Amino acid sequence: MTATSQRLLAREHFAFARALTQGLDESTSWNQYLQVEGEHTDARIVRRTIGWIREAFAAVARRERRPGMARLVRIDPVRLRAVGARGAAALPTLEDFAYLRGLEDYSEGEQLSAFLDAFPQARRGLKQAKLIDKQLAAISWLETLAAQDPGPGDAVGAWLAPALAERLEGFGLHTLFLLAERVNGLGRGWFRPIPAIGASKAARIVAWLRKHQDTIGVPIGAHVARTHTEAKSSGALAAVVVPDTALLPLEKFRVPTILDGSAGLFRAPQAQCMLEAGNDYAAILAWLASKRGPGATANDALNSTQRSYRREAERLLLWSILERRKALSSLNVEDAQAFMAFLAAPPTHWCNPKGLHPHRWSSLWRPCDGPLAPSSLAQAQVILKALYGWLMTQRYLVGNPFAALPAKRAGTGRRLGAGRSLSASQWAFVLERLEMQASTVGHARLRFALPWLYATALRRSEMAAATCGDLETFEYHDDDGTPVSGWMQVVRGKGGKVREVPVPEGLIRALKQILREAGRPDDPAHPENRAVPLLFRRQVNPEGETALVAITDFQLHKDVKRFLHGCSQALAVTDPAGAARLEAASTHWLRHTSATHQVNGAPGRPAVPLHIAQQVLGHASPATTSGYVQAERDAKARAMRGFWRQ
Repeated sequence: MTATSQRLLAREHFAFARALTQGLDESTSWNQYLQVEGEHTDARIVRRTIGWIREAFAAVARRERRPGMARLVRIDPVRLRAVGARGAAALPTLEDFAYLRGLEDYSEGEQLSAFLDAFPQARRGLKQAKLIDKQLAAISWLETLAAQDPGPGDAVGAWLAPALAERLEGFGLHTLFLLAERVNGLGRGWFRPIPAIGASKAARIVAWLRKHQDTIGVPIGAHVARTHTEAKSSGALAAVVVPDTALLPLEKFRVPTILDGSAGLFRAPQAQCMLEAGNDYAAILAWLASKRGPGATANDALNSTQRSYRREAERLLLWSILERRKALSSLNVEDAQAFMAFLAAPPTHWCNPKGLHPHRWSSLWRPCDGPLAPSSLAQAQVILKALYGWLMTQRYLVGNPFAALPAKRAGTGRRLGAGRSLSASQWAFVLERLEMQASTVGHARLRFALPWLYATALRRSEMAAATCGDLETFEYHDDDGTPVSGWMQVVRGKGGKVREVPVPEGLIRALKQILREAGRPDDPAHPENRAVPLLFRRQVNPEGETALVAITDFQLHKDVKRFLHGCSQALAVTDPAGAARLEAASTHWLRHTSATHQVNGAPGRPAVPLHIAQQVLGHASPATTSGYVQAERDAKARAMRGFWRQ
């Protein structure tokens, strides 16, 4: 069954038909009632929609066994009115006729009778006027029978134009509820991945959903019409999801008093506790605060490690309350085992929609992306064991259920970064595509960020947090003893560990150009640049002043993924395998790529000594860095190939 045959009649369809019958301007009426169908300037869409409305009206009349009415509503009132206008063009008004004939004192009926005797052609116009009145009455009667209001479970094809509905349904948005949830859940850019739906079509859909939000049951938030920055600063994002006891992020989750852990089975005596926390939720927040490091505040952005701590504690709390119906401080060893099994195969309603990673403010947010890989399960178990261990140290709990679980195998024994790095030729292709990008602010930032990530092997959180104040000049001697001036970046990595990473002079030149264009001194070490982020966006405050604000590491991740997706599409024709790798690649792949190229060398570039690469990468153990070495693997392959030739 096609989307057209499923379409329903809304009150807007009857209002539009009534406006045409009454002779109101078609363009104005279209924009008021049917703009979701498309632009009025597209005559094909307008004529096709008007034809469908008339046929739908006629079908209702036939269903009610009113064939005469079915014929009546199919008459084009615009043509009818045009014919009448041509016939009446040369006729005087009834008032003028009565004056000229001396009939002012006669009744209106007598005047009309004389008028029709004098001008028989006027009888056609009178019939047409009566026909229009009948058509208006028919439309009003049919509206009482057929007009409906959109509901949440209705198919999008029941209300939207067939071509539009087909694109939405092809993307999995089959009902109005799912469509409205996506709009609310992703905000202004909800439509971008959907083929053939641009900003103008998206705006018309949003306007229509907002018009019918009462019957659909999903109010469209104010954030949908604003940029992410505007929505966040205005507080609109915070209002998207109401706090509740449901699958919500930690900051929105409300723990029922009966399960809040104030009387948990394994609580230590409150008088001996080193924390002010009186319940499990407060205890989790205290643990997370301890991971922020000295001087950090609750408003500071979390790095990737801190987010992983929050994610695991959040999942456990949600599971404990919503699935196990137990307080977190009442969980035993069997509960811990059950939770780890749960993470290995979470139900669908616990998982984010496929291909989506909604923000925490979003109604689409879910705690999981799908079943956890063995390495992720191992990490989750380590983090939760650490959480309970910390709570025991603070004398909040008397036991640690995760300490009794056998350690999970974190890996498969493959070398570090295997399958997650780009070859030298693939990286060269990425750089080539990078130079071909249009000169936009976002592309200019990527042209700077990707080479920096590759050259320094920074994690994305480290790159997003970096400022000019982290850069410093130093003097050293080249191989021949010549004094050389260079730049070093001070990086604060995992666990607060600090390392120094050399930065190529070419990247410093690029940074100087960026600073000049931003109206700053071009010396990165200048005191005025100390707080300037390496990756920034311009933000205008209410006073009209422009500030350079750091982009988030999540924004960096999205920008890189979007760019690599474009690279993948460009490479697909000539190198499908390489295209698949670029499609899978992410920001962290650049770190693996850099590490692999450092320890093994690249075309025209000698390998970096292992102990130097270890320091640059920030690995605690040289064994970790040696996991990138391919020499032994390559020698093994060459030896076996020689054997196979025998």
